Amino acid sequence: MSKESNFHRSVVRHLKNMGFSCMVQSKSFPDIVAWKPFTDDAGRSLVVNTQINLAEDSYSKLVIPFFITLIKCKESGKLTTKEKSTAIGLLEENRCNSFIVASRDKKKKLDFNELTFNTPRRRKSKREKPTIPSYI
Repeated sequence: MSKESNFHRSVVRHLKNMGFSCMVQSKSFPDIVAWKPFTDDAGRSLVVNTQINLAEDSYSKLVIPFFITLIKCKESGKLTTKEKSTAIGLLEENRCNSFIVASRDKKKKLDFNELTFNTPRRRKSKREKPTIPSYI
């Protein structure tokens, strides 16, 4: 059993103790996908009632929203430039709620650091003259 697989197992064990379901991906980015349903103060799962209209038919469905986090296990705790840009891309595309880098501190305890990104500032465009709608 490799040192890396022991590290992955300890991260998964910790996540499961926190109530997450986990899926480990081998040779893929990120290493772990973890999810758990959103709950209220009483620990009950929240349910969203959705409705979609297709042609003349209406369909109703109950959906349970989940908190999804992606975890990259790095002993050093530092992502490469490519890994960081990929992770930020996943966050920007709203593919997950958070991206976490799991590492170990000097005492070999698990350490979790959330990767965040700053939303780019919108450039101010030149002020355009208001146009008159065609129906006036």
